[in-house]
Amino acid sequence: MSAVVDSGAESGAALPGRAAAASGIRAGVLAGAIGLAIIIATGALAFAPLGPDYLGRGVFAAFVAATVGAMAAAALTRGPLIALPRAPTTLVYAALVAQLAAGAPPGWTFADLYPSLSLTVVLAGALLWIASRSRLIEALRFMPYPVVAGFVNGTSLLIIWSQVAPLLGLPGSIGLHGVRSALAEFQPVTAALGVGTIALIWGLMRFAPRVPAALVAMAAATLAYQYVAAAFPQARLGPVVGYLGIPAPGDFLLPLMWEPLPSRAFVATLSTLLPHALLIALVSALESALSAQAVGERTGSRLTLRHVLAAQGAGNLASGLCGGLPVAVSPTSSIM
Repeated sequence: MSAVVDSGAESGAALPGRAAAASGIRAGVLAGAIGLAIIIATGALAFAPLGPDYLGRGVFAAFVAATVGAMAAAALTRGPLIALPRAPTTLVYAALVAQLAAGAPPGWTFADLYPSLSLTVVLAGALLWIASRSRLIEALRFMPYPVVAGFVNGTSLLIIWSQVAPLLGLPGSIGLHGVRSALAEFQPVTAALGVGTIALIWGLMRFAPRVPAALVAMAAATLAYQYVAAAFPQARLGPVVGYLGIPAPGDFLLPLMWEPLPSRAFVATLSTLLPHALLIALVSALESALSAQAVGERTGSRLTLRHVLAAQGAGNLASGLCGGLPVAVSPTSSIM
């Protein structure tokens, strides 16, 4: 797959000073709005297996990834690429959360779980960095485009499937419900709000492509939810995601997180962490290569796959060391 080409410069004539400044401010605002929507969405997905009480921690971990991880990746990026937490890599992260929580001994706490998750992101970053310096990069370069697109689309379908139960107002996963149970617990108003949100996102992307559709739809859906809950108290509307609470910054600081690793009662073995780290690195590499190709075609930039993987490796290393989620290239924010 010739997803990214060698090197070069951006195309297009330079704008006058004032016009360039206005264009930069507008692009920054749009990219920030899109990034905020991504942070909230991936944060909600990351710790979903632990329940709604961990929504705040997930959003904060996504924010760490979007700041620390993005800055580390930007330092090595040769081109207009922005690294953010992405849904496919976060889905793998969430699967590890579920596996570690299921195998945890009695009395475990989030503090026992968190170092293992962060270590996995660090390992993924190291694997990406190694891949950027080895011949493994050639396998990605010549991988057929349909294979990469199918892999990313398959991951997207898994994410969509995981959201069917919340869309219908059902607790847990859709696979846990039989037909009778699903019909008994089905919340029509919740489903209507969800379908309306999807329709609004589609409409904005179709007719107002420069508007941050995900963020606008999320804000509109939140207001609609609050209105329905206040105006129709008898309507069946439950908090299927959770409440956003900001955890103490000390929970994410490097010394406090890594110092107790050897003495923890629950630290997952490398045999559990390495497969997930390898999968996160593979998904990040494939998605970043595909996104870099799209960004290059849209902006006229010429990017090397080696530099893209090295930048994503650095971003994941920094994000993991600070307790953040894994990162990959965000095409929408990069194009902005």
